Amino acid sequence: RPLNEVVDWANRLAREEPLPEPSPGGEGGESGEGREGGAREFGALRTAFRHMAERLEEGRRQAVEAERLRAWTRMARGVAHEIKNPLTPLSFAIRGAREASARGDTTLLEENLAIIAEEASRLDEIARSFAQLGRLPEGPPSEIDLEELLGSLLASDLPRSVTADLKSEGVPLITGHLTALTRVFRNLIGNAVEALSDQGEGRIEVSLAAVGNRVEVSIADDGPGIPAEHRDRIWEADFTTRSRGTGIGLALVRSAVRAHGGEVEVRARDEGALFVVTLPIGKKVADEEDD
Repeated sequence: RPLNEVVDWANRLAREEPLPEPSPGGEGGESGEGREGGAREFGALRTAFRHMAERLEEGRRQAVEAERLRAWTRMARGVAHEIKNPLTPLSFAIRGAREASARGDTTLLEENLAIIAEEASRLDEIARSFAQLGRLPEGPPSEIDLEELLGSLLASDLPRSVTADLKSEGVPLITGHLTALTRVFRNLIGNAVEALSDQGEGRIEVSLAAVGNRVEVSIADDGPGIPAEHRDRIWEADFTTRSRGTGIGLALVRSAVRAHGGEVEVRARDEGALFVVTLPIGKKVADEEDD
């Protein structure tokens, strides 16, 4: 009976369940119903198991605290990733406004002030979006034409050195949050453009197809590709292969896609990188619960 009891305690620890309370008489009491007994060695084993349970509980508590710290670190990286783009034109516009003011050039001053106002608005939007990190934007979802969305991004976000090809089989509309999904595909297209920057010119191929009750969006480039050993880690918030990257971009992409009931993955390709996003057709986005 004491041996079976020790086996049961080991299984409890494996399931992260609490151990029984000590019985009257201590760990070496008489064997019987509701009592702990057996040879003195079993008492020592029970004591060791209780100490082990205490250390495991302390380890779990420290792991939770460490995960909270990592979450805050990811938040900080995300903020840095998102605000770096508006800050550059904002800095240039402030400098231009000072020079225009010193010269009395009201026309140039107004142009720079307009840029400052626009970039300040972008920063405000970023701040509000991070206030809802892990949640979808407020308001009900709407029907989204992915072909129109991707066509617009390819027209506005590509430099002249990069050509694009958009293929669609006439996929149906999906239900989702336009702002969140625009950021998803803008991030993926931006990553493809950056991958092509070192070779001077390149090509991005985007295709849409209906696969069962889902829409599959493929974004491929003919850049250097992603090494096989990195394909699982690129989704981690603190991992990046770029010298100036923050690593948060793809983590936010996956979070937003999953919030829409979809999935995103990187697939093997002979040349370049291939990202595939799948989203449900006609499925309403589930409301996120407050943490």
